Order: sequence, then structure tokens, then C-alpha cells
Amino acid sequence: MPATEMIFHTRFVLRNKNSTMKKLTAFYTSNASFRTLPLASLLLVACLFFSCKKESKSLFIIPMSNLTFSVNPALDPFATHFFTIKNVPTNALAVFALEGVDTADIKTIVPRFARLSAIFNEEKLDFLREREVIIRFCPPGTSDTQEYCGREMFYRDYVPFGTGYDLDLYGGNDADVRDLLFQPTVDVRVILRGLAFPPESTFDVNVYMEFEVR
Repeated sequence: MPATEMIFHTRFVLRNKNSTMKKLTAFYTSNASFRTLPLASLLLVACLFFSCKKESKSLFIIPMSNLTFSVNPALDPFATHFFTIKNVPTNALAVFALEGVDTADIKTIVPRFARLSAIFNEEKLDFLREREVIIRFCPPGTSDTQEYCGREMFYRDYVPFGTGYDLDLYGGNDADVRDLLFQPTVDVRVILRGLAFPPESTFDVNVYMEFEVR
């Protein structure tokens, strides 16, 4: 695995594990025998521990697609930009009915995967390099400039150089998001924390998301 991808994977695994990591770090600093090991070894052990932890069985995937927002050359590279796609149907209950599964039989629904794609390959997404991208779900009617509305679903902390027409995002956390997915509609908010440079033209970006039912 390349070093950059290892960094992304470690961030993904350890995100929202702060309390456990604090305990491991405290143990590391207080135990003489463990202090002889590099701290990187401790992080690797923690990463493997969280990655190999037993998870609930995956039942099926709830996809959300055909969502778009538009970018243009007027975007300020030094500003945070909010793009809100309003009143998006979740269709979760319809998917449950199609799969023949009772909502009472599931344990959790977690964000699995998201992808931003330049429609018709009009322009590459490299203008996002070295920046952060976040997708949040907000209650319908939330102000377009309220950054921390609702819940974080997907993220990419550091967009790599050479990003092409697609950019993959990670599931934001392991928390159960049934409360939002079972609502008829949500507002989907894409947040771009700065740009490497403005887009060279005006074009649409497609948003695709998957949620895993366990």
C-alpha cells in the first residue's frame, strides 16, 4: 500500500476513536517496556485492532445518486464553499420494502462510500488538491451557510495531487444514521474548504453515495 494511502487509511480507521487512542497513548508513555518501541508501532497495532474488529453482517446497500452541484471560475480559492442540494429523497424505506427486510431487524446503517464525478468529463477535479471535502446531511430548510448542520456523512481530509474526473470520499464515522435515512427527505450539503485554484470553466459535479445496512 503506498504511503499516502496508508495515511488516508489510518485517518479513516482512527477517526472518532480519540478516547481509545488517548488511553493507548497514556499506556505507552507510562509503561517502560512499551516506551522502547517507536510510537509508530503503537499506531500500527491500534490501526490493525480497529480494522480487524468484528462487525455486524452487511445486509444490503442503500444508494443515493443523480445529485449534482455546479462549480465555476468565480469561486474564491481562499473561501469555504457550501453547495446545498435540497429536499433529496432518501428512499430508504422503499429499499427496505424491496429487499423484504423489516426495519426492526437491523442493527445500524452507516455511511460506506461516496464519489464526486465531473459530469461528461468536462474538467478534472484537481482544483481540490491539498484541500478538504465534506458531505453533511442536514434537516430540510437549514440555512445554506450553516456549516455544522445535521451530521457529517463523508469526508476526504487531503485531496491528492493528480485527481482526475472522480474523487472518492470515506464514510464519516461508524455512527448509526438511521434517524436521518428514515426521514422522507434531507438536504445534502457539499463543503469545499478552499481550492488549489478556481475551476477553469463552469460545470456540474455528480454526487453518488452508499449506505451500508447491517
